[in-house]
Amino acid sequence: MIFGEKTIPFELKQGKLEITVSKDQSSFSYFRNCEGDIAEKLILMNLTEMLIAPVEPLNLPSQVAAYLMIEFGREIMLEPEAKQTIYLTFPIEIGIFVGNKGKYELLDVFSLIKPRYTLYGEPRNGFLCKYWKSKIYLEEPTPDSMTEGVIRLKIDNTSHEWVAVNKALFNGMGMKIYYNNNCVSMKAQMKVLEEEAAEIQFYSSALHKEMKKSPELYTLKRLSVVSKKAIMLEGI
Repeated sequence: MIFGEKTIPFELKQGKLEITVSKDQSSFSYFRNCEGDIAEKLILMNLTEMLIAPVEPLNLPSQVAAYLMIEFGREIMLEPEAKQTIYLTFPIEIGIFVGNKGKYELLDVFSLIKPRYTLYGEPRNGFLCKYWKSKIYLEEPTPDSMTEGVIRLKIDNTSHEWVAVNKALFNGMGMKIYYNNNCVSMKAQMKVLEEEAAEIQFYSSALHKEMKKSPELYTLKRLSVVSKKAIMLEGI
């Protein structure tokens, strides 16, 4: 399985993905080839551990969108005050973290899924979203965990009218991703307020007990050095 903690040095080959990490005294070399997308880095630190984990699917390319919109394969009709649990898939992005004694910093992000985007709302006042289309499942599906995760979505129609639900909008700031050897998952709730309005929030709990929580890239603090020199926080 690709996800989890790795001891440096190591080599991983799985399908169209290749990761090689070699160590040389107080530095190490990192090489990643994901379907021809190559990243190479030389890290001048004495590190011993690496973590490979799924991350919010909103980092590539360069955090263009802060929301993930999932279009349903079929429209859902809900009667007044009805509650229903469904399962959806979502695209996977993979983060590479390096560190010592469980303290990690982000090194690389990649994906085996090419990003797609759409506009939520009207052209004048809408906003750009990462786009994904998913079938609706009434039981937990088992997709390839290197490319797709699973969202368990509880839909609660709090209105007194029948409603039709075609899509769900997820905020990257609230995503809580968990993983194990076979599955990447999130849990969320959609509260339908009226015919055209709903609010969605994530749960901070795993789909299965043995799952581990992924780092949240949207909450990682940028590091700075107190100095009279120029401090670069956004890249060079």
